[in-house]
Amino acid sequence: MKIVILLLLSLGNFFFSIQAQTCGFDEKIATLAKKDPNIYSRFEQLFRNKNTPNHRQEIVIPIVVHILWNHESQNISDETVHEQIKILNRDFNNQGDLSIIPKEFRPYIATKKIQFCLANTNPKGLPSSGIERKSTKIEIFTGIYENALYSSSRGGFDAWDESRFLNIWVANINPDILGQATFPGESHTFDGAVIHSDAFGTHENTNSGLGRTLVHEVGHYFGLPHIWGMDNGCEFDDGIEDTPNQETHHFFCPRHPSISCGSPDMFMNFMDYVNDECMVFFTQGQMDHMINVIHNQRSGLLDFACKEIVKVDDNENYLSPNPTHDLLIVHSKLIGEIQIFNSIGQLVMNKYKPVGQDTHLDISRLQGGIYFMWLDGWVILSRFA
Repeated sequence: MKIVILLLLSLGNFFFSIQAQTCGFDEKIATLAKKDPNIYSRFEQLFRNKNTPNHRQEIVIPIVVHILWNHESQNISDETVHEQIKILNRDFNNQGDLSIIPKEFRPYIATKKIQFCLANTNPKGLPSSGIERKSTKIEIFTGIYENALYSSSRGGFDAWDESRFLNIWVANINPDILGQATFPGESHTFDGAVIHSDAFGTHENTNSGLGRTLVHEVGHYFGLPHIWGMDNGCEFDDGIEDTPNQETHHFFCPRHPSISCGSPDMFMNFMDYVNDECMVFFTQGQMDHMINVIHNQRSGLLDFACKEIVKVDDNENYLSPNPTHDLLIVHSKLIGEIQIFNSIGQLVMNKYKPVGQDTHLDISRLQGGIYFMWLDGWVILSRFA
């Protein structure tokens, strides 16, 4: 028994240490502050500037994705890139699985939206897919190779015009960090977001496998701090009025309510550290702040016109075969938890569904009858023979 307990404790500490480094934003800001003590005041200034004249009703952000790979598994496919853009458009429009949001937080769900597209021309005006890739001899972009990521001559990729494009680098970076991003006005050698190859797009059986690392990092890029603020403790805050004061981060998928600073924590917010499946929304205050930053600090992004916006189309949802007796295929571009209920309302099966993928369910153990299925707000009546 002692051996089992020790092993469990060791495994617990191992997984906790990995999850504790999901984002390098705070660490990077603290490092920069050693050279530039005014960096915190510049960040706070973002919340003081509320001048938002002539807001455009439609905001579309052009993206270029720089893919660097040393092993073939890191050579992210175009399909995965398009899938990740769909995830951005879904989550910055709050179209994910909102059913897991507690009732007291639902009035704060953002209704405004930000959309994204892959750039269709490069900075010289030539046609582009918005994706560039190359192999590199650098196995991991960390230590002496960290800044090489942003330099074509050193094995990485130069940024496109940072005032007109959101640059995203995808590479094998420090394994303790899934991603990091720059905030507006930061003094930096690059501007944009960096995502670990293992956290870009969707992957099975990982805490960061639903593409929400980039959602989190783009939140930083548009001026959002973590939901607990720039440091731990109830004396700090994130500067957003409709997010509750929160002492620190959360990991994995906590049970609501988790109380700190005298109120329930909004750990299911995109700016916490929970698993991808448990972070699902921005508040209206956060969205207003991001839109304000776009119009004031990142207005050059609005000068680019996209030919096509990759959206999640929720009009292609169906089951096959229906009725069935052993295998049920869920066809949908939505994302969320598939829940199957029997005729008296009991939950008999659930499974998380990645965006844009068909999901196969083995329902052979269910008795014949009529069942209801729920996925992100749509319900289908199905009879399993």
